Amino acid sequence: MRPTTITIRLFSALAATLAALPAQAADISSAVGPVGTASWAASCPGPQSAPGGTSQLPACPGGGSTCLHRVVIDPLEFPDATCSDGTPGVFYVRPGSGGDEDRWVIHLQGGGACRDYDECLERWCGQQSIYSANKMSSDWNADGTTDLARHVHGPGMASASATNEFSTWTHVWAYYCSSDSWQGTESDVEFTDGVDTFYLDAQGHNVLRAMRNMLRKRNSDPLWTAADGYSVGDLDDATEIVFTGTSAGAQGAVANADWFLAPFPAADRSLVVDANFDLDDWLTLVEDFRVDYDLDGVGDDWWSDEMMAIVNDQWASGGYLDRIGGVHDETCMDLYYASGRMDRCEFMPVLFTLNSGNAGLIETPTFVRLDLADNVLSDVYTQHPNKFGTSVVIGPGFAAPTTTISDFIRVARATLIGVFDDHDSVTGLFAPRCGAHVGLEDGPAFGLHTTPDTDEAFSPPMEIAGTDMTFHDALWEWLNVGGGGTRVDLRRVDTDEPGVAFSGC
Repeated sequence: MRPTTITIRLFSALAATLAALPAQAADISSAVGPVGTASWAASCPGPQSAPGGTSQLPACPGGGSTCLHRVVIDPLEFPDATCSDGTPGVFYVRPGSGGDEDRWVIHLQGGGACRDYDECLERWCGQQSIYSANKMSSDWNADGTTDLARHVHGPGMASASATNEFSTWTHVWAYYCSSDSWQGTESDVEFTDGVDTFYLDAQGHNVLRAMRNMLRKRNSDPLWTAADGYSVGDLDDATEIVFTGTSAGAQGAVANADWFLAPFPAADRSLVVDANFDLDDWLTLVEDFRVDYDLDGVGDDWWSDEMMAIVNDQWASGGYLDRIGGVHDETCMDLYYASGRMDRCEFMPVLFTLNSGNAGLIETPTFVRLDLADNVLSDVYTQHPNKFGTSVVIGPGFAAPTTTISDFIRVARATLIGVFDDHDSVTGLFAPRCGAHVGLEDGPAFGLHTTPDTDEAFSPPMEIAGTDMTFHDALWEWLNVGGGGTRVDLRRVDTDEPGVAFSGC
């Protein structure tokens, strides 16, 4: 038999084998269309908005040493470390200087999320508030070239400003393009509206796994560099690691902190939770918060029961977090996943006050920053209807009053103080009342907004003279850098007295 005949028969056999395999799932770029194309414009419901660049991070022209520098994760070595549309995950780095090379800040970027077909389509089309396809892709026009900027300015805690004590540390900014709050471990997750379907990767956890391997130089190219040749040291040599997250990134930071930091027992390790904290469910019961399903002004059920049901349904079989292979703090999952009580892990006031033996479930010492008048988190209580299509009222009776920002401030403040007083994990607290959502990713909020501590023996709580601090200064004092891993218990929390303005915003 001639060689050409053998080749033809082998090719035919290979073709038949490939034809028998399941069809490749149509990711959102294939099903809806790459951003900017005619199919994308035709498939998007209403006006579209193409990304203008790297989401939430302005480009840093020239790529100097003060910038954060792009690293594209190798899809051949880390095939699961992908954005929503299957493009490679990305992170940014800046090496430390002046003897601080072994002090690290590792930040998980925020940016909302999408959990069903309509939400994710709106996100891809640029219709989800300030978020668009650059929160789902590193190459949203599908031309084979990474669309995210090679170099970006680091804001807030990652700022290169000389007034920022953390500016000389090694910085890692995990870019958020998985839309899963950094909790997913699955590819090709189906999203459908009953008629149309697309598939998304939810691999936020695996992006962090790949990033950690690369930072530890445990990949096939341990001498890798970021864009234009910038490199960082070995994370295994770190003496201090501050693991941080803002908003959706804070949710991911809580879910991943103990796992991510476990390989570095010799380092002083901390967790900073910014712009994401739930109201204590017991306090909402005490305050008589009820959900009004039909918007008739009558409370139909306890608000805490409604939230518990929503969270546990998402972790149950077929729920969103089940379908994406969701991860959370391992100790908490071991205790509550099998019993269907993952609300214990998802609700931060509960998670941070639960114990296993003599230790908190979150083992990493934690600093929480939440604005008492947060203009994003408060919406679910102050908008009627809210994002669930319901309303929140105080009391069961007809024409019960709807909750207001004052109600949110009061219960948020009591929640934070209660968690801090427990002192299992949360030993640092910063709670201004400025109406600003983010802190770590925002320059003014991190370096300029101030708040005092207040004395609870008075009503309203009295400001303690000389305790006003910025978020930056409070975090620095709490870390007690150079203090041998001994943190300073620190609480700075504003008053909740209605009508009393604080001028530190």
